[in-house]
Amino acid sequence: MSFKLLLSFLFWCGIVELALGMQNPTHPGPFLSPQQQHARALQQLEQQQQLQYQQLQQQQAAVAAQRLATQAASSGHPIADLRSAQLPSGGTDVAAQLAAQMERLTNMMEARLGALESRFAAQVPAGPASSGAEGARRAGIRHPRRAVLARPALVATAYGDGSRSGVLPVQYGSVRVSAARAQGRVQPAMVAGGGSTSSVVTWACGQSGSASVPRVRYGMDWGRSVAPEPVQALVVTHLQGLAPDHRVSRRLDVIAKVILARVGPKSWRAYASHFAAFVRFCVAEELEFLPSSPYTGLLWAQYLAARGTVQASSAQPYFSAINTIHELLGFPKPCTGDNPLFVAFRRGWERMQVSVLPRVSLNLAFSAGDLWSLCEALPGFSFSSVAFIPVLFVVLAFCTFLRPDSLLSVAWARVSEVEGLAVFQYKPLNWKGRVVQPEAAPVLQFPLCGLPRVRLVLMQHLARSEQLWPFRQSTSGAEQWFRSALSQCGLGRLVELHTLYSLRRGGASAARAAGVPLEVIESFGGWSAGSVALRQHYLDMGVSVSPAARAIFGPLASGRVAPFAAQFFNRGSCVS
Repeated sequence: MSFKLLLSFLFWCGIVELALGMQNPTHPGPFLSPQQQHARALQQLEQQQQLQYQQLQQQQAAVAAQRLATQAASSGHPIADLRSAQLPSGGTDVAAQLAAQMERLTNMMEARLGALESRFAAQVPAGPASSGAEGARRAGIRHPRRAVLARPALVATAYGDGSRSGVLPVQYGSVRVSAARAQGRVQPAMVAGGGSTSSVVTWACGQSGSASVPRVRYGMDWGRSVAPEPVQALVVTHLQGLAPDHRVSRRLDVIAKVILARVGPKSWRAYASHFAAFVRFCVAEELEFLPSSPYTGLLWAQYLAARGTVQASSAQPYFSAINTIHELLGFPKPCTGDNPLFVAFRRGWERMQVSVLPRVSLNLAFSAGDLWSLCEALPGFSFSSVAFIPVLFVVLAFCTFLRPDSLLSVAWARVSEVEGLAVFQYKPLNWKGRVVQPEAAPVLQFPLCGLPRVRLVLMQHLARSEQLWPFRQSTSGAEQWFRSALSQCGLGRLVELHTLYSLRRGGASAARAAGVPLEVIESFGGWSAGSVALRQHYLDMGVSVSPAARAIFGPLASGRVAPFAAQFFNRGSCVS
């Protein structure tokens, strides 16, 4: 009896639960709520659509294979025929069958989704805050038609009048052109879930009238694009292969000039010479130079090493010229560190290379008397004169006995007053053979009491700009400055007797003769404490004190001015 009562109780509980519409996710079938039934039906529909779409992709792959085989049999160049978009005659029927099948699939899906949507709308209770599609959206349920159109490989196309042409499969972002394109009707593509692009065009055109007309503020200096004409022609040809059509061909020359302007004029002059030599080498060896292989780059390095005119440690511009042109044309660089054989060859080249020229056993020290002649002639040159910067460089190189690359790296300088003495303060970024950050570079100061004309010239020169040198210069360029300064000041006879390092040796020797302590000389010249190189190779004990040496280095020997003055740099005082 109790068992029958238990069964009756369970039966009536189920009837009550079914009547009240309570959710019971553990039981299938009629115990699901309308929202859950809709979600399950939508999931099954999406699975069927995914399966049918996979079958359609397989059929498309078969069509592509059939086209490739047909074109290979017709012209013998299937890749060229595919690029020219030639449709073989054998693939037309298959393509039409696929389009018809896709159209039937679309109609069937829309019919089923329409029925499902109407059923769902009837089951969801209407209310002020959740009615129709809005209630489904707030309930977290996706719109059925939008769920189908949101597939990653489906794009809906619409005509200008809003009528739909169906859902078409796309690949690599392209939309298949239908017969409406041939009839002259525009088909703006719209992404699934979005509106037509015509609204975007209307919005963009409306924005142009509301904004004020911008004022032209900048222009292009075409004189800075000085690449060789053959290289520019190669870049234009490369851009023509990338252009979608010939309507933009007249703009490719402008684009090529802007691209080639990434390399400065000075670098292009060197690159043009190096690349021309590389082309001649490839022609003589019957090698391909565009594009060249890593093996060709290795042969080019061996050619430079065998020729013996290039130092191994400074051969990078010969390889940078080739790498830059290959990069601009979209080719892989042949002379890079990615090639381990090329890197190993360069390291071996640097270790094995020796100089065959006779080394100069004696580097004569530049005399203080000759430097005094240059100091007297310096005010006679105008700031725009070609000889002003070379003469100023020679004077400062002797007085500060810095290395040429250190003096050329001076990024900031001024004439100031310390302890009642006029001093020249400067900040070299190349210090003791290594490049340092501006905040870590030392601030040196040299007294100018014995050089009143040099002090006046420096004050006027630095009042125009805190840059000591108007442009960057290399050590070889500084060597030309040295010879030019001697020739302009009537000391051309000294060109054959001295080199650029004669200034460093002559300044250190004259300072020692004038009584400057060796510790101060080491600090100014960037030598380490107790440097053996200073005492054995730079100090000439045969140099005696002279009136010129006493006038130049006398204030420094008095010890009133310290060599370093970093505390004066961070206060932001201007040039006095």
